[in-house]
Amino acid sequence: MPESRTKSLFRYIGTIIGIPLGLFLVVELAAWLISPDRYKNPPAVTVDAWIHSDALSGGDTVRLKEFVEEFCQSYTARW
Repeated sequence: MPESRTKSLFRYIGTIIGIPLGLFLVVELAAWLISPDRYKNPPAVTVDAWIHSDALSGGDTVRLKEFVEEFCQSYTARW
């Protein structure tokens, strides 16, 4: 009896992990097939892009511009 319980528990865990993982892989594969070059040329990180971004509030643009300029000079990314 405990052996069948263990077997059903492993089957349940495999289903819970397998279905989302399979869906994720299908979505990523479809996205890659639709647009394979989407990650080749990422947009440049510039001061203007940060200042005009919706993610940042532009209350103090002078300090924000200084911060972003310093960040852009020190930040390097390799994709």
